Amino acid sequence: MKKVLIFLLLCSLTSAAWTQTEKNQLLLGGYLNGNLTSPKGSDNTMLDLQLDPMLGVFVKDGWAIGGKLPLRYQDGNIFRSTNHFFQLGISPFVQYYPFARKGPLAWFIWAESGLLFLSASSLRTDGGIPSFQKSRSTDWFVAGGVGLNVFFTNQVAFSASVKGQYSDKISGDLFVEHPDVSFKLGLLFFLPTAK
Repeated sequence: MKKVLIFLLLCSLTSAAWTQTEKNQLLLGGYLNGNLTSPKGSDNTMLDLQLDPMLGVFVKDGWAIGGKLPLRYQDGNIFRSTNHFFQLGISPFVQYYPFARKGPLAWFIWAESGLLFLSASSLRTDGGIPSFQKSRSTDWFVAGGVGLNVFFTNQVAFSASVKGQYSDKISGDLFVEHPDVSFKLGLLFFLPTAK
């Protein structure tokens, strides 16, 4: 009975007219992911936090364009070194909802490309005189993925997305050419704009 009541409550919250992906709607929100790794039997630890705030507008029914500011912070002790890494990026994005919405679920595909500005510092303390090193780099990247929005009010959705990304160095001391696959969770607001 409890499950039936929860289901009915969710249905009542999602029974309003769904116009979030129509032209002139504003898309505001962001994604967060992170992890803390500490291999068993090792002194190595690494904290990795990523935040992607975004702002976009639906220029056509089902099509949103906008911009993101990808932020990333890493901190950890690896091989007797204390490492800090900060990344700030800028990237335009496009997000497409290929299917008509039914109820609270909305599938989407997205793509983005942009620049990442990286700064890293490392303090090595392995017995001798401590050594400090700073590095900077500018990278380009291209990314894309698929996602699902689950609306829990008429204008607010919990979002989950699988992201594939490739990045390479333009200039600087850091070399971070690599493909990357990650899972992101976010909160999105779909707001009407003045017509």
